[in-house]
Amino acid sequence: MKNKKEKVKKVKTPKQPGPVRSKIQKITGPITAMYEKRPVGGILLIAFVSYLLIEILSRHSLLKALSFMVTKPHLFAYNALIIAATLSIALFFRKRTFVTILITTIWLLLGFINFIVLFFRSTPFSFTDIMVLGSVKSIISQYLEVWQLIVIIAFFALVILLLIHRYHRSPKWKRLPVKGAISLVTLAGAVAYLTFLFSSNGVLLRNVYNIVDAYRQQGFVIMFSESVFVRGVGKPDTYSARNVKDIAKMLGIEDTSTKKKSKKAQQEEREEVIQEASLATPNIIYLQLESFFDPNHLKNFTFSGNPVSYYTELKENYTSGYLNVPSFGAGTVNTEFEILTGMNLDYFGPGEYPFSTILLDNTCETMAYNLREKGYVSHLIHNNKGSFYRRNQVYPNLGFDTFTSIEYMQGVEINPLGWAKDKILTEQILMALDSTEGQDLVYTVSVQGHGKYPEEELEGYKQYSIKECGIEDWEESDITGFEYYMNQISQMDTFLRDLTTALSNRDEPCVLVLYGDHLPDFAFNAEDMDNDTLYQTEYVMWSNFLLQQQDKDLEAYQLSAYIMERIGMDNGVLTKLHQQREKEPNAETYQDDLKMLEYDMLYGNRMIYNGKNPYPKADTQFGTEEILITDAIYKMDTKTLIVKGENFTERSLVYINDKQVPHTEFIMPQMLMVPDIEVEEEDRIMVAQVTQDQEILSTTEEFYILDMEESSEEEKE
Repeated sequence: MKNKKEKVKKVKTPKQPGPVRSKIQKITGPITAMYEKRPVGGILLIAFVSYLLIEILSRHSLLKALSFMVTKPHLFAYNALIIAATLSIALFFRKRTFVTILITTIWLLLGFINFIVLFFRSTPFSFTDIMVLGSVKSIISQYLEVWQLIVIIAFFALVILLLIHRYHRSPKWKRLPVKGAISLVTLAGAVAYLTFLFSSNGVLLRNVYNIVDAYRQQGFVIMFSESVFVRGVGKPDTYSARNVKDIAKMLGIEDTSTKKKSKKAQQEEREEVIQEASLATPNIIYLQLESFFDPNHLKNFTFSGNPVSYYTELKENYTSGYLNVPSFGAGTVNTEFEILTGMNLDYFGPGEYPFSTILLDNTCETMAYNLREKGYVSHLIHNNKGSFYRRNQVYPNLGFDTFTSIEYMQGVEINPLGWAKDKILTEQILMALDSTEGQDLVYTVSVQGHGKYPEEELEGYKQYSIKECGIEDWEESDITGFEYYMNQISQMDTFLRDLTTALSNRDEPCVLVLYGDHLPDFAFNAEDMDNDTLYQTEYVMWSNFLLQQQDKDLEAYQLSAYIMERIGMDNGVLTKLHQQREKEPNAETYQDDLKMLEYDMLYGNRMIYNGKNPYPKADTQFGTEEILITDAIYKMDTKTLIVKGENFTERSLVYINDKQVPHTEFIMPQMLMVPDIEVEEEDRIMVAQVTQDQEILSTTEEFYILDMEESSEEEKE
C-alpha cells in the first residue's frame, strides 16, 4: 500500500510594502485608524486637509492658502464644513472608505480644474462653465495644445481607474445609519446656521459684484456651491403688487392690459408702424468689440506707436466715457446681456450666464422688443459660430428678426489664432441695413481680439511693439502675446475707420455705438490701469449727423437707455427706470427698484406687465438673406449632384433624405456640388447651415430631384 503524501498547508508571507508606499501609509495610516474608530472625527480631518489642498490649488500658492486660513478662520472652517457635510453620506454605505475617497476625489478634481482654468483666464471655475461646455467645446483646442489635452484626458482616465481599483480593494464595514444621520443632520445644520448667520451680518456677499474677488474673499467651496444652487434673481423682501404698482406709477407707465391679438393682427399692426416710422429716426448700430481697449491706459507703458489712433480720435470728437462691465478677460455674453436687456447682472447667481439659464426658455424685454414698437427691424451679427453660448437658441427669445453668424458669411478671413477678422462685419452691417426700407437695429458682436494670445512671436505680427513695460512680473512670453494683441486691435481700429466711412456715405441717419466687452485676458492688476480697475472699458457714440457731444460714464446696463435718451425715445420699462435714475424719488430706490423689476419680469408674476408676458418669441430668420434651392441636377455618368440656389456659403452642406452627404463642395454662392454620390429619382434634397461641431442652425425647404441627365461633352472635358 502506497503511503499518501501529507498535504502541507502553506502560509503566505505578507508582502512588504515598498519604500514609497510605506511612507504614504505612515501619513494615511493614522487618518485611516481614526476614521475606523471615530468616523465623524475622520470626516472632519479629511475635510480640513482636502479644503487646504483645494485652496492651495485655487490660489496657486501655499502661502496664500495658509494666509486665508489664518486671517479668515471662520470662512475656512465654513468651507471645510460644507465638504464634511457631503462626506458624512459615506456612513450610510458598507464601503464607506471608497465612498469617502470618491467624494473627496470629486472635490479635489473641482479644485484641480479651477487650478487649470486660472492658467488660461482670470475668472474662476463655476458650475456655469459645465453648463456651457457643449457650446464652447470647439474653442478648447485654441487654448490647449494637443499634448496638453492628451495629458489631461490621461489624468482623468487614471483617476477613474484608481477609483475602480479602490472600489474592489475597499473593505466592507458595518453600516452606521444612526451615526450617519446624526452626522449629516448636525453638519448640514451647522452649514445652514452659518449661512444664515454670515449672510445676515455681511460676512457672505449677498450680491457678487466681482466673482474673482468673491472667490478670493470667501473661498472656492462656498462660491462653487453657490454657483450650483443660487440661480437667477432672488425674490426681494419687499416684492409685492403694491410696490410694483408704485414703480409703474413713478415711471408713468399706464395700464397696458389688452386682449391677446392674433399673430396676423400683430403683424399687420407692426407693418403699419414700420410704414409710419419717421425718416428722421436713425438706424442704431451696436458694435461690441471683443477684448478691445485702449492700451494707452496702462501705467508706465510706452509703445512704438498708437495701435488705436482712430479710436482715440473718435473718443475726442464724439460722446464717450467709461463703461463698467460685469467681467474681465472673458464673459462676453454677460456684457451683451446687460446692454440688450438693461438688467444688472449683479443680482443673478455668481458666475451665472443668463444665456445658458433663464433665457434659454423665456423671452425678456430687450432693445429689440422696445424698438419694434417704433417700427424697427432688428438684426444680430456675429462673426463666430452661431451656437457659441447657445446664441442660436437665445436670440429668438430676445426678439431679433434675423441672426447672421459666420455660417452665413462669405469671404471670411481668419487670423493666426483661428478667429475671424472683423473687417467682414462692415459688409454684413451694410447688408442688414439694406435688407429693409425702414429703420434698423443692428447688434454686432466681433471676435478678432479673442485670446488665448501666442507666447512665441508670429511672423508679420509686430507692427507695434512695447518699448517700456510697466509690469515687472511680465516675462518675454507676456510681452510677445501683448504685442500680437496690439496688432490685432490695430486691424480692428482700421475696421472702425472703414465702417464709419461707409456709414457716413449713407443717405439715412445712423448712430453707431461701439465699446469693448471686457479687457483682454492678460496678467493685469487694477493698479496697472490709470483708472485703477479691471472692470471698465470705454464706449463711443458716433453718428453721421450732428449729435451734441455729452461725455458720461455709465454701467453697461445703462448704455442702451442713454442711447435712447439721446435720440428722444423711452420705450421699455427698464429704459424709463434708467433714464430717471437721478430724479427723485427714483434716485434713492434706484437699485432696489431695478432688482425688483428684474425679479418680476423673469421669475415673478410679471405684475409690471399686468400679469402677462407681452413679448412673444420671435420667428428669427438665420442670415440676412434667405438661403434657397432653385434646382438640383444629377449627372448619372459621373455620379455628381449639382445643387443650384441662392446665398450658399462654405458652411452649406447638402442632405439627401435627411442624411448628410459625405462631402459637399462649395462652388459659388449659387452652386454646391456633391461628387461620387448615388442618387435616386425623387430623392429629397436639403441644404443646411452647419457649425464646425456639426450643429444644424437652419435648413432650406426640401427639394425633389427631377433632372437625371448625362454630362455634356464640355462638362466632361
